[in-house]
Amino acid sequence: MNVLINASNIKVGGGLQVAISLIESLLLDSRGLNLYFVVSEPIFRQINIPELKRDRVFVFSMDVKKLLNLSSIIFKMWGIERKYNIDVVFSVFGPNFWKPKKAVHLIGFANAWVVDPDNRAYSAYSMPKKIISKLKNYVLGFTLFNKNSHYITETNAVKDLFCKYFACSNKQIDVVGNCVSPHFNSLRTERVESLDIIKKVKFLTVSHNYPHKNLSVIGRVGKMLDKLDVDFVFVITFPHDEYAAMGDDFKRYTYNLGPVDIADCPAVYNSCDALFLPTLIECFTVSYLEAMATNKVILTSKLPFAYEICGDDALYFDPYDINSIYATLRYFLVEAAPKQNISNKLQSSYNSRLARFSDNEFRTDSYVDIIKKQFRRGCDIVQK
Repeated sequence: MNVLINASNIKVGGGLQVAISLIESLLLDSRGLNLYFVVSEPIFRQINIPELKRDRVFVFSMDVKKLLNLSSIIFKMWGIERKYNIDVVFSVFGPNFWKPKKAVHLIGFANAWVVDPDNRAYSAYSMPKKIISKLKNYVLGFTLFNKNSHYITETNAVKDLFCKYFACSNKQIDVVGNCVSPHFNSLRTERVESLDIIKKVKFLTVSHNYPHKNLSVIGRVGKMLDKLDVDFVFVITFPHDEYAAMGDDFKRYTYNLGPVDIADCPAVYNSCDALFLPTLIECFTVSYLEAMATNKVILTSKLPFAYEICGDDALYFDPYDINSIYATLRYFLVEAAPKQNISNKLQSSYNSRLARFSDNEFRTDSYVDIIKKQFRRGCDIVQK
């Protein structure tokens, strides 16, 4: 069976972590598949490719904002499908604005905006931006869904939303849960020197500067926390040009590391004190699992998906209410952190929670099982 793993459209965010872990696992163990890979430049830079498999990895960075680039990549992808007689394409996350001509198409899905158009998160936008965003997500949904494709998402809650929105059978989408990167499985305790010299309580957010991450609240909540007799800083990972464009209030309370490679994430977590994630909407975020793996307190939005992952082992706030965010962070700074006992109490509970999630090898095996199932389905359709 000839399979193409397509990650040409993945450049940042949680999707990058999933794609890198999956591709590295398959490069080491193909699970009986004849594999080819199309990856973006950020993925190519971070993966280890065995010498004997370098001719199976193609580097294309799909950019939907550049029509000539998009057209060129589409034709290159069709060329690979034809040349290597591809049976199944697994697009790790869609949409990618390309679909194979003959191969069965399996597509990962992790965009809650698309299937939840009435989500409260839109209320944070101005009316013009709200209209533009809803139109954009409608187009993404239109581009993503095809009745002949098959899909994979990370939670049953999102699967239900997907089936309802697209009016499709629940047999058209499978669920494969996320997991912490293999880089977190070792007992390494290295730290980030530039962070260790900052003698403040450090709140960490490893994220691209997406609007739904709601990180613009940092400037306002920072002013409120300033009244406390505690030194603190928010550690973020924005591209340096995006950070330069942020306002002075935001910069006053933040330290920007710039984008962090997956392999360096454990050291970044080890150098900080707590995870801060005021998100408005998600399908899943591996940041919670990463915080658990490094025994860091989780301060996050009180949303159903977050509680499904963290249960009672996080400190929650209303992400739309600055006073609620302040109260939770104040509790951590003034009452919890100084006593240095909250993380100790969480450690055993974190271990129990992490045990409920699969590891990367199990997740990869689950993807491969679905690929094989869809190949058999494609063969059955051809025979009929």
